[in-house]
Amino acid sequence: MIDKKIVYIPGWMDRAEYNGFPDGLDIWGSRIDYRKKIDAEVVVAHSLGCHFALLNWNEHKNTKLILVNPVLGKRDLGSWALAWLKFFLTEGRKYTSQKRMALFFHFFLKIGLSLEMMRKDVKLILSFVPKENLVVIRGREDLYFCNSNDCKFFVENGIRVVEIDEMGHVWKKEKIEKFIN
Repeated sequence: MIDKKIVYIPGWMDRAEYNGFPDGLDIWGSRIDYRKKIDAEVVVAHSLGCHFALLNWNEHKNTKLILVNPVLGKRDLGSWALAWLKFFLTEGRKYTSQKRMALFFHFFLKIGLSLEMMRKDVKLILSFVPKENLVVIRGREDLYFCNSNDCKFFVENGIRVVEIDEMGHVWKKEKIEKFIN
């Protein structure tokens, strides 16, 4: 059991410490099962880490969720790879450091977890999360993973959305932290 007030789950192939959370939940560099209970008041998750958070919530229904630029819906490997390539060529190159590239070697170890999570319909799970326990934070400039169509889905389903200017898909703690404290 993971027991903290706020638990951060990073996006695909990222580490919590790189985003200012030295004791976050590093699902990409460790063996952590989404079915293992996270005993926290709030789970803050980014990108594909939102799948992990929603799958965990579906098992235990015990936390508030802050989803930052969540990747929605079922995706196959081809559409995921194309979106990631477009992201990397525009926004991602500025974001990628040598430390983050070192995590790329975990790609082969974690591709199974990624594919398993992407096959799950997290949109359905979202419909069961009490609206007072859920907020989505979206960078207005996120064109590839949490785009305006996803935002429309959230609004149509009564989910509170906070859009942040001058932010794309990349985690920017200085723009987000006022919403998580």
